[in-house]
This record gives sequence, structure tokens and C-alpha cells, in this order.
Amino acid sequence: MLQRHTFCINFVAEFKRCFKYFTIILDLVQFLQSISRIYKHNMNRNFFHIIFFAFLLFLPSSIAFGQTDSMTREISQAIRQGNARELAKHFGQNVDLTLPGSEGTFSKSQAEVILRNFFSRNVPTGLTIPHHGTSRDGSVYAIGTLQTRGGQTYRVYFLIKKVSDNLQLHQVQFEPQ
Repeated sequence: MLQRHTFCINFVAEFKRCFKYFTIILDLVQFLQSISRIYKHNMNRNFFHIIFFAFLLFLPSSIAFGQTDSMTREISQAIRQGNARELAKHFGQNVDLTLPGSEGTFSKSQAEVILRNFFSRNVPTGLTIPHHGTSRDGSVYAIGTLQTRGGQTYRVYFLIKKVSDNLQLHQVQFEPQ
């Protein structure tokens, strides 16, 4: 139920953001029309069609970016809270984990247990993500630093990949610094 609620909130936020872009495009078209009336030039209707279709072309990419952006925030929040269950919600069938003492490809349930044990031994007190971006293949990555209650610091890396039109947390690394 909570996951459906979170999806609805994210969907509404993305819809509002896209609607904002649409209103900006409409304002631009109205501005250009007013300029054409001022200078008494006839603007070609094709110009407005080009603007409209350009908007339609960029809309799906902005939605996809918004989805990965919100997923990155949710994953960061789960790590910051040390919440393995919330983190596991973003896993596919398998996930690549690199932790002190555990490295390999694990099933979703195995990875959740391993992360729960890791977070119980290393209770997070802070997480900073200064580096994030998109790779050439469309995957989204984030690199940061996790501080723990015991004073240990870990370099954090995670990778989100699109698999069968679904975004999945594919790789998670915690390396001691």
C-alpha cells in the first residue's frame, strides 16, 4: 500500500513538472505570435508545429529523467536510514553487492539480509552524494560517502539500470576508506 502511495505521489509530481514545461512552451508560442502581430509578419504554421513536436520529443526523456531522479533520492534515503527493506524494493531478481566480507551477485532476498546485517553493524549517521550522472548506455550512477556511528567511513557507489522498461538497482558497493 505504501509503495502504491509513493508511486502516486511521484506520478503526480512528474505530471506537474511536465505540465509546467507544457505551459512554458505555450507561453513561448503566444509570445512568438504576439511578436508576429507587432511586426505584421505572417509566421508559418509549420513553425508552431515544429515547436509542438519538439516538446513531444523531449517529454518522454524528461519523464524518464524524473523517474531515475526520484529513484536515486529514494535509494539515497534508504541508505542514509540504513533501511535494507526499502533498498531491496529497488532490486531486480539479482543484485551485485560489494561489502566488506561479502562480494558477489545475490538474489533479492539474500542481498536484503546481507545489507540488513551490514547496517546493523554499521549504523549510518550521514550520507553525501556529491557525484551522480548518466552513463552512455542510459544507466544512472551515484558515488558518495557514508558515515557510521562507529566512526567508519565508506565510499558508496550504486548503479541503476533499465531492464525490460523497468528501472532496477543493479549494483551496490560499500568500500571502507
